[in-house]
Amino acid sequence: MNHIAHFLLAPHTPPGATGTLLADFHRGPIAAALPREIAAAIALHRAIDGHTDRHPVTAEAKALFAPGLRRYAGVALDLYFDHCLVRDWDRHAATPFDTFIGATYARLAAGLAADYVPDRMRRMANAMRTDDWLGAYRDFDGVERALARLNHAIRHRFGRAVNLSPLANELRRLESELDTRFDRLFADIARITP
Repeated sequence: MNHIAHFLLAPHTPPGATGTLLADFHRGPIAAALPREIAAAIALHRAIDGHTDRHPVTAEAKALFAPGLRRYAGVALDLYFDHCLVRDWDRHAATPFDTFIGATYARLAAGLAADYVPDRMRRMANAMRTDDWLGAYRDFDGVERALARLNHAIRHRFGRAVNLSPLANELRRLESELDTRFDRLFADIARITP
């Protein structure tokens, strides 16, 4: 699951949103000095990721990818499953999508000034809001743009050039099979507690 699923399943509070995104930047044991709600949001994010990674549906979905594309299949699935969530939003959430996204950006902005938030996260959260990364998942084009951002992020962070764009065609090819798997997976993920 990617950002939208995590924000939907986290507490809808500034600490819930901040801790949810902070989980992508906070490595190792959860620091005891973090506020309780932030630590709980990080723990929930990690529990969702762990459950998703170990889920049989995820293994089934990855196995559908062409062998040369399986290395990054998990990344592609995370992005595509956010698209599935947004596409069928009314089945999964009571709040209208645009309202939820606006509130999520506001909750994130409210927590970015904390001293435990790294500058990298601040930059990412600001880019997320400015370029409306979350709203972009309405269309499959948003998944393709997210794959392009990841090309850059992997090159910048790990010094490794990758080309994730072929994964977009693979996701389109597998769309109907992945859609049914998303429904099964999300029903389980929505029940997770840290």
